[in-house]
Amino acid sequence: MNELKIITMQHQTDCEVAAIATALQISYDEAKSALRWQKLPFNANNPIYGNPYNLYIALMNLKHWKANKTLTQLLKGDYKPYKTIALLHDPKSPIMKQHWVVLGAKGRDHGDLEVFWGDSEAPRLITEKMLKEYFLAGWPNCAFEPYKANITRILWEKIKVFFGAKPA
Repeated sequence: MNELKIITMQHQTDCEVAAIATALQISYDEAKSALRWQKLPFNANNPIYGNPYNLYIALMNLKHWKANKTLTQLLKGDYKPYKTIALLHDPKSPIMKQHWVVLGAKGRDHGDLEVFWGDSEAPRLITEKMLKEYFLAGWPNCAFEPYKANITRILWEKIKVFFGAKPA
């Protein structure tokens, strides 16, 4: 099995780059390019580059798509460790302070979860209670597992459903 590479942030506001790169096991530069990420003045990156839709576009640029994950699934450990990306919110400032992370392994004894914050190759440990608080503190509530996909087929199926056809 290949060794897991934890990709870290290079700026204060590029957590989405580190999260995509780590979850997909690609380089920082590949993720940065797919996100079209640039450093903006006044740390204004989050509304522009850090919104979920921009991450979804980046996934498509990288020939991936996503399986959404609910908080219940995360708390149960029903996700792929080191592949699942979640948006966490600082409860003290949930609108202004959001952060994309990669979830690692879920501890068996106390329910602690490894969370790769992007600021270090080492994970932080958080409790299930903290995960719930960080996940629900703000909006949007977002977690997903990227997977390799045929984007053309996915988009075609969504268009058909939009016009009333039954999904394949």
